[in-house]
Amino acid sequence: MKPVDIIIILCVIAVLGLAVWLNGRRKKTSSCCGDCSKCAKANAVADRKRTNYPFEIRAEVTGMTCQNCAVTVENALNALEGVWTVVRIDTKTARILSKTRPDEEKIRRAIHDAGYGVGRFEVVEAE
Repeated sequence: MKPVDIIIILCVIAVLGLAVWLNGRRKKTSSCCGDCSKCAKANAVADRKRTNYPFEIRAEVTGMTCQNCAVTVENALNALEGVWTVVRIDTKTARILSKTRPDEEKIRRAIHDAGYGVGRFEVVEAE
């Protein structure tokens, strides 16, 4: 075997080893984990009486790829005072119910701080 052949083989082995290592590392650090020991747990909202929430906000949430993402956004919004949120990953939307007139900037900031973006945003007042 020629020295050039040995160098080529070693380079191929090094590249394959690096690819395997990087792929394993990506899976361990991804926010969309396959291992649910890292998944976010849903925070329950105490007041689930619909009539206590006269305002409804419908927001398109960008950047969500899995149910863990949806739970993360839902928890971030449910942490706001007087808010009850349900996020659907299949439609990539958040239905946000609010006891007071919603502060659009505060809601957008909560979604952004959770690591996601906001597309279409609509406030609907109950009649």
